[in-house]
Amino acid sequence: MQVAAEALSLRLSAQLREKSGLTYDVNASTVTRYGTRALVVCSRFASPSTQAGLEQLLQVIDTSGTQGFTDDELASASRLVASSWERASTSLDGLTSAWTTALGARQAFEPEKGSLAALAVTPEAVRAIAPKMLQSRQFQLVLSGDRGHVEPVVNALKLGTLRTPVLKRVEAD
Repeated sequence: MQVAAEALSLRLSAQLREKSGLTYDVNASTVTRYGTRALVVCSRFASPSTQAGLEQLLQVIDTSGTQGFTDDELASASRLVASSWERASTSLDGLTSAWTTALGARQAFEPEKGSLAALAVTPEAVRAIAPKMLQSRQFQLVLSGDRGHVEPVVNALKLGTLRTPVLKRVEAD
């Protein structure tokens, strides 16, 4: 799943940042907590490009799920995931982050195995999970910004009901 997320991240960056110029940063990653894994996609769009950016983001996710990734995208993604495992074992920040993730996932932290496993992922394995994993309509979308800018985009794209979280202020003792 990490390799598929990295391949998606590469494709999103190529489309939304390099080709369309709609965002400075876009990425996809996996988050694991208590044995449950989720795919998280993050990007920031300026108000005038929010609708176009979100439309393209959802389209790239769906296209990646139906058409899969190229062998070159998957090879690059595998190398990036393997190198992130290697970095995790050689820096204090990397070690802290990796151990936190491993504990949250209730798994052992084994960077050597993670790196080798990433390099061993086959294109066929990623293509087998991509259709199940990459369906934009199964995502929970979290949008932030001025409601006056966000709500018309949510309505135009028929993304469902816009809900605003209610935050309570907690006073310190």
